[in-house]
Amino acid sequence: MQTRTDELVNEVFALTKTKLSPDDPLLTLILLQERGLKRSFEQHYASRADQDQAFLAQLDERLVKINAMYSELSQYRERVVAELMVKNQQVTVQIEGRVARRALGGVKRLGLVAGVALVVAIVALTGAAAVYFQMRG
Repeated sequence: MQTRTDELVNEVFALTKTKLSPDDPLLTLILLQERGLKRSFEQHYASRADQDQAFLAQLDERLVKINAMYSELSQYRERVVAELMVKNQQVTVQIEGRVARRALGGVKRLGLVAGVALVVAIVALTGAAAVYFQMRG
């Protein structure tokens, strides 16, 4: 089985074409540097995970606030719609009242005009009958 030292010897040779021996002090430096980098990356990832958790917690708090706002806005919308429906009903009743008064006024005028026309027709017929009877004699 190949050890990490053997792997490093092969990697260095593959990259640089420089042959190192397994007891070369340079390999010790490479191993130490590799271990230090590994620790740094682990610390970085742990720190990053903490930052991500904090960020996600902030997002969750904001989501709760957004949902509360949405609920409030939905309730407000329902109140506004209800108020508009009441106002619309009031306006409809007012308009119906005006239309009914105008229609009733028109019917009254029509009745008055019809009454006057009837009186005029009766007077005309009476006059015509009087003239007819005078001529007949």
